[in-house]
Amino acid sequence: MVRIAQPETLRDLRQIEAPRLVLMVHGQSENGGQRNLTPDGRVQVARGAASLQKRLGDQFGGIVTSPLPRARQTALIVSHTLRNAPVPIRVDERLEIHDSDGPETLMRLTQELAHATEPQLVVTCALELELIACGLCAVAPGRRRIPSEATLPRGIAPGSIVALGIREGHWRISAILDGRAFA
Repeated sequence: MVRIAQPETLRDLRQIEAPRLVLMVHGQSENGGQRNLTPDGRVQVARGAASLQKRLGDQFGGIVTSPLPRARQTALIVSHTLRNAPVPIRVDERLEIHDSDGPETLMRLTQELAHATEPQLVVTCALELELIACGLCAVAPGRRRIPSEATLPRGIAPGSIVALGIREGHWRISAILDGRAFA
């Protein structure tokens, strides 16, 4: 049996002190090639976006996405689900770690997103999601996993959503929605 996010975690999503950043892993994708979303992945993303819209409304100033086809496809589906007029999408190459400078470049982008005037939604892969969350939440060096093992014991699944807010001056993971619940 798949263990889904705890009910109290789901309730917390509405109680975030002005959520500043919401991270989403792209939906289920094909193997090999361009790795586009599968039909099931498109449904998964649409369900996750509808859940996000129900809980947080249309407060996002924009969507920042990885250049990978599966991430761009996810962003497009989410953009059209969140409100009547599509949310603006910006592709940022720094969300794709592909060289030795990748983590440092990603951390620079993370700081930019952290200082945005409006809440942002970021669509990327699980690795980048974990690095962004760890960077903001100041998780101890050498420990890459976000503090979600109790909620998601099998790791971050495609379509998962992690909401971050600032509580008492520090970035905190406020809620995690398991993508397996949307499949």
